[in-house]
Amino acid sequence: MFSEIEIKEINLSIARIVVSVFCEADDWGIMLGKDAEGFIVNGAADIRLNVHRGLPPRMELGKEIFNSESNWSLYRHNTGWVFSFRAVVTGPEPYAVAVINEDFSRGDIYVRGPDALEFTSGGLPLLNPLEYPVDEVLMLHLLARGRGVLFHSCGIDFRGKGILFIGVSGTGKSTTANIWGADKDATVLSDDRIIVRRPGRRFLMYGTPWHGDSRHCAQAEVPLEKVFFLKHAPENYIIPLNDINAVSRLLVCSFPTFWDKKGMEFTLDFCAEFVRHRPCFELGFLPDESVLDFVKSRI
Repeated sequence: MFSEIEIKEINLSIARIVVSVFCEADDWGIMLGKDAEGFIVNGAADIRLNVHRGLPPRMELGKEIFNSESNWSLYRHNTGWVFSFRAVVTGPEPYAVAVINEDFSRGDIYVRGPDALEFTSGGLPLLNPLEYPVDEVLMLHLLARGRGVLFHSCGIDFRGKGILFIGVSGTGKSTTANIWGADKDATVLSDDRIIVRRPGRRFLMYGTPWHGDSRHCAQAEVPLEKVFFLKHAPENYIIPLNDINAVSRLLVCSFPTFWDKKGMEFTLDFCAEFVRHRPCFELGFLPDESVLDFVKSRI
């Protein structure tokens, strides 16, 4: 159950990047989804977002920068950025709009109601302002400002060592998460989305609330030791990759803001630096426990 403080302000920490959402209304509050509850923290925020019930008054969106053709669009406004989120089930009008200032330090999120409302046991209506993909889209733009990169990947903390298994859909991330999740010495940080940052000299990987089919996620960080690109195979094998091949595969499995020149340049530089300091391998694997000992013997 959410406390009164959480109903009025919630801080969400993903990869040590803190997003604070708050509301000033007396007759409703805010909440987050169950997968995000383990990522709620106290402390200073990197970006503060004022939540409003209902869409904003008609406004000039500005120049369209990006359109996903599915669920969100980005516009360049004279005071910053405007994100418009939509879904088939809610019709052509957006169900949420985020208006963010130039340096991504504060903004406003407008969430349509009343269909977006849930209720506490006391009857207070609650809005979820960071319902997927709002949270992930905003985090991508915060990362692109020199903070890190989000990868399609499964992350494992094995006895304090971070193992990153990277791959597009269908390459075995959820299978890998289920196999490692049964090991008492391993923690699955996510089976589908992992953030990698380099706050100092080390590369660190972080769990996220955006899981895949196996629904593994954890709010944790661990030094990154080994990087494997997944591939189903008739036997377990490991092949080292050269830097060019590794960077190419990283980019395919990343979420770059290619509509943002500076953000794209940062992502390219980050991936190049990544493979220079962390050797990358192709891991062909059988979808059973035999891959555990095979990988453990090489870390």
